[in-house]
Amino acid sequence: MITAGVLFISFLLFAGNISGQTKTNLESLYVLLDSASTHIAVELKENKDSVSISLTFGYGYEVLKNYFRSSLNSKINKLKFVLQEESSLLNVTLDEAKVEYTETFKDGFFGSFYTERVFTINGSYFLKSDQNLSDRFNFTASDTIPTSELQSAENFSYPFTTAERPSEPFFSSLFEPVVAVGATALAVILFFTIRSK
Repeated sequence: MITAGVLFISFLLFAGNISGQTKTNLESLYVLLDSASTHIAVELKENKDSVSISLTFGYGYEVLKNYFRSSLNSKINKLKFVLQEESSLLNVTLDEAKVEYTETFKDGFFGSFYTERVFTINGSYFLKSDQNLSDRFNFTASDTIPTSELQSAENFSYPFTTAERPSEPFFSSLFEPVVAVGATALAVILFFTIRSK
């Protein structure tokens, strides 16, 4: 019969190996677009009229445009996607959406290589109404990811989700095998030295 202690220890060992799924670069950019749509919705809360919207997103940002439209629509009830003369006109422009990787670093002496991902979106909006309103938005976010997961985080169908991969430090990758071989050699020498006495 399996005891409760054995079950508990097995659970701890299993739970220690569970890690959250890493967000893709596209999903992380979606989070920033949500922040931008929230910012714009807050700025427009005083506007009593219905709002027609025009989205100007750069080439290749079509998937971001569709997501942003949906995100903004969920926050502004009076939004119209067909231009109407009696409504205010909101023009939103996305100038840039990108991801960058910083230099790699190690998690511990024999640990894995990690890099920091930095996500950025920036653009502007202009509301043409009785009281014209315009502003720029710039949102950034960052997280840390194992370099082994970079390929699965990128989507090559959308070039803005890819970036130049950081290289692993040369001396770090050379130092570990030297230490491992040296430690093994030292262990063998000590084993035979102690055994001969």
